[in-house]
Amino acid sequence: MKIRQLGTACAAVAGALLVFNAGNLRAQGVQRSVSFGVQAGPTLALGDFGDDFDAGYHFGALLGFRSPASPIGFRLDGTWHSNDAKGADFHMRTILVTANIEYEFPSQSTIAPYLIGGVGLGNVKLIDDDGDNDGEAQNKFAWNAGGGLKLKLAGFNMFAETRFNSIMTEDSSLNMLPITVGIVF
Repeated sequence: MKIRQLGTACAAVAGALLVFNAGNLRAQGVQRSVSFGVQAGPTLALGDFGDDFDAGYHFGALLGFRSPASPIGFRLDGTWHSNDAKGADFHMRTILVTANIEYEFPSQSTIAPYLIGGVGLGNVKLIDDDGDNDGEAQNKFAWNAGGGLKLKLAGFNMFAETRFNSIMTEDSSLNMLPITVGIVF
């Protein structure tokens, strides 16, 4: 799936959810102790990684933990990224599993900004598109930091965020910038 098609699909889903739930907006939104969600969007390749790979896409799931009265929460994210190599018939498959701390700024509005960051494990692998010469998968330390906006709706929340992700590979860091939209229940 092309980046433009994925971005268009994410925007269409977000727009449809807003239209169908516009009458159900409420200031406090959903505040559960445990939440789960899904997320997707484009992944921009940065630095040396961006020199050799095009922008790609990602999707994943999350599990959140937060006391309803606290601005600080804990979030586990699992995401799958794919970026095609420039001028070659292979792509980089990256699986990230991270444990994150999230700080949500107090807001009386249905929109609340937040900061997020954490550490985890990145599994990277070069995959031959012809299927006959895949590289060896490597597990490496990863960290991330970023921010976003939550839209608090009746029954669920939506979010849009971006995070700088860095995976410490042997030669250098594999740096990427996923731009994510998601739904949390």
